[in-house]
Amino acid sequence: MNKGKKAVLTSLLAVVMLSVFISVGYCEIGTGILFVYEDTWGGVEAQKAGPQGTYEVIRGLTYYIRLVGITEFGVGELLTIKIGWTDINWTSRTTFFFDVPVLEMPNGTRYVDVPAWDVPRDGKVCTTCTVHYTMEGFPDYVAQGQASTTGHMHIIPETLFGTLSMVLTCFAGLGIAFKRKKLP
Repeated sequence: MNKGKKAVLTSLLAVVMLSVFISVGYCEIGTGILFVYEDTWGGVEAQKAGPQGTYEVIRGLTYYIRLVGITEFGVGELLTIKIGWTDINWTSRTTFFFDVPVLEMPNGTRYVDVPAWDVPRDGKVCTTCTVHYTMEGFPDYVAQGQASTTGHMHIIPETLFGTLSMVLTCFAGLGIAFKRKKLP
């Protein structure tokens, strides 16, 4: 592999690693498990991208987030919910929801229903978003995924042909870039 290809692949890997880990570096893993719905809390679950319990959310659409299994806070306590995301200029942004009450299911499981979240139109495509919950005087807790210790949402493009076409287009463009460098 030549130096140019190695540099591009190393850069891509670094960006992916930073986007996944930088947002959760200053918080503790909480007991709350992330669920994302398309229509209402407990309704139709949003599409998942893979085995890590990662949800795909589309810019400009509204989603309903529920964190289930919270043990750090009692019923009735008011939490601050933070959704971390990156805008198209690579600036880290946070959407805050204040005074979200901890509720309890009939079986005693505590949860919170985050107010409806409109995915920002200036959200960076393929950005990893994490959901944090806290209360003044407590650490930030990041919600878990259903199959991993951190729950993630990925902002994806809304396209005519869907996500698979966008991924294939990106790889095709990368392939063309590498082929052009080989031409005399």
